[in-house]
Amino acid sequence: MAHVAKDFAYLKGQLDGFSDKQLDAHLSLYAGYVAKLNEIEEKLKSADRSKANYTFNEYSELKRRECTGFNGTYLHQLYFENLSGKGGAPSDEIQKAAIAAFGSWDAYIADVRGSAGSTPGWVLTTKSRVDGLLHNYVMYEHHIGLPAHQRQKVRRKDLRPIRMRLLKHSLERLHQRLHLRVGSSQRKCDWLNQGE
Repeated sequence: MAHVAKDFAYLKGQLDGFSDKQLDAHLSLYAGYVAKLNEIEEKLKSADRSKANYTFNEYSELKRRECTGFNGTYLHQLYFENLSGKGGAPSDEIQKAAIAAFGSWDAYIADVRGSAGSTPGWVLTTKSRVDGLLHNYVMYEHHIGLPAHQRQKVRRKDLRPIRMRLLKHSLERLHQRLHLRVGSSQRKCDWLNQGE
């Protein structure tokens, strides 16, 4: 699927404290992320998965950077979609959730600002499935963490075939390592025994 940059030019001249020059710079950055995401996804189609390697491999590098392009695209898009020159009060729903989590709206805003001052990256306000409360999380870089817009709740039965394949693969690798260690120990013992 080709990703397409949305047109946010309508925001120019509408945002207090955000010059058109700043907006142009961010829109250009956003367009660059969209282009790189498309490039990465296209290259992944033909990259050799069988040579994947932690140190270096084309497929491995593309996979490591895929989330950078994806989050760079969709976090910027969410950001622009939520900018408004109108200002105004938050919805009752978000205000109630923030007060439940932080004690007051002002405490929530202070936490957002404190989080933003802690990173050159993103601050995401999320609703936890663990405690049901809002949390502000720092996403230091685009590629660290879960890609935006992903379904996070996966049924356990859906994961079973994947877990079984991963377990089989892990057991095969463990067997290979043990076999290599046993084999090298045996060779060492044979060499030592030859000297007797």
